[in-house]
Amino acid sequence: MNTIEMLFIIGNFICLIGTLLLMRRVLKNRNMLKDFDPLGSLLTFIPLVIFMVGYVLWHNGLATGFAAVTMVFWLVVSIFSIKGWLTKKGKNSKNIPKMVNENEVVDKNGKT
Repeated sequence: MNTIEMLFIIGNFICLIGTLLLMRRVLKNRNMLKDFDPLGSLLTFIPLVIFMVGYVLWHNGLATGFAAVTMVFWLVVSIFSIKGWLTKKGKNSKNIPKMVNENEVVDKNGKT
């Protein structure tokens, strides 16, 4: 095992510890997932997938194992944050009046 592989293993082990601490906090208070930014979560998950492909191609088993837990956690966080964002966006769009044509506005009861 060379120095670069060892650095990746150490880095992924540190990420694993951070993920486990964050996971413990999220499991205590699941409402915390609502505060995660969907784009930030997704932009964290996508590079983890790319790194994981590299570790598998490199045959670095320890780095792959450590990174798998972190990748799955961020996948779940991304799914829940995007789901929450879409739900919030759907609730906000119900309050916007619908335009029938340029001069008519439909209210909540469907009357013009």
